[in-house]
Amino acid sequence: MVRTAGERKAGVLWLCAALVSALLVAGCGSQGPEEFGENRYHCEHCRMGIVDMRFAAQSLTVRGKRHHFDSVECLESWRKKSSEEIQESYVSDFDRPGTWLKSSRAHYVVSQKRPSPMGANISAYSSRSQARKALDTLQEGRILSFAELSVYLDKGLRAKPSEGGHGFH
Repeated sequence: MVRTAGERKAGVLWLCAALVSALLVAGCGSQGPEEFGENRYHCEHCRMGIVDMRFAAQSLTVRGKRHHFDSVECLESWRKKSSEEIQESYVSDFDRPGTWLKSSRAHYVVSQKRPSPMGANISAYSSRSQARKALDTLQEGRILSFAELSVYLDKGLRAKPSEGGHGFH
């Protein structure tokens, strides 16, 4: 069977369109948080195994790369040092481990009575009322927004324990 120049050109165009479509679909992986369980990953920042999903966190870069963390303090420590551009970061809802919240929308409780893996004692909640319930149960601590948490962690990460800071890492 002999093909005309027009038929060959149409075939090449169809092949190009198919390849572009395949690349677009392949590049559009899941844009939300990844579901994973305990002991599947090691923390990108401290290298500890992620063993308590109540405190787990993760990030997704603009290039589609995922990073996993054992705590929000590790996520934030890594984010401050990393050159990678973050598209979104997520924290596990303490009351529903493995239910992911956008870190910027979560409400955080800092309480000595709820130790987190790296010692910053931070847990995340889906709403201010859930955070308030946790605080009422713990009878100690405070609620922080994401912006307040970032400032709190920045001070703690820079302060030496001898100066009253946690130094977290």
